[in-house]
Amino acid sequence: MAEGPGGVPGRWGTRGQAAVELALIAPLLITLLLGVAELGNALRTDLALVDAAREGARLAARGNIFQPSDLVLVVTAHARGLDLAHAGAIVVTTVQAGPNGFTAYTSQTLLGSATSRFDAAGLAALYNQVTAEDPAFLRDEQFVIVEVFYNDPLITGLFGLTLPMYAYTIMPIAAPS
Repeated sequence: MAEGPGGVPGRWGTRGQAAVELALIAPLLITLLLGVAELGNALRTDLALVDAAREGARLAARGNIFQPSDLVLVVTAHARGLDLAHAGAIVVTTVQAGPNGFTAYTSQTLLGSATSRFDAAGLAALYNQVTAEDPAFLRDEQFVIVEVFYNDPLITGLFGLTLPMYAYTIMPIAAPS
């Protein structure tokens, strides 16, 4: 057995063992800590995107009294701490409906280069889902969908990777107040 200072047996052996254990467990603890930080950042980003989409849809649902630039300002203002101008996109889709259900839609990209994730079949299914339990008069309304896309950079900057994130909100268009 190895002797330490003063002839105490085993003292150097336990110090070496502790150092080896720390060297083995430290990468796992650091990885776990960075993962928790990345998860917290992703949740914060998700909440900001949901809030931005909701506020944009609220504004767009007031009818055609606002310019698209106003909508971009509202969405970017509510996407706190996110650089939507460089790493995001905003898409607005207006869905028209008649007495017989879904009839037509128009999509407009207001910021960035993304396109809507909704196609005609998806919008028809979404319209049927939204109006399934509503009174018949709601079936004649128009709906607006505001989609917000964002490529969230990782805190660690690992290889320049980003986490693609997405949020959307649907609201019926009301008469301007």
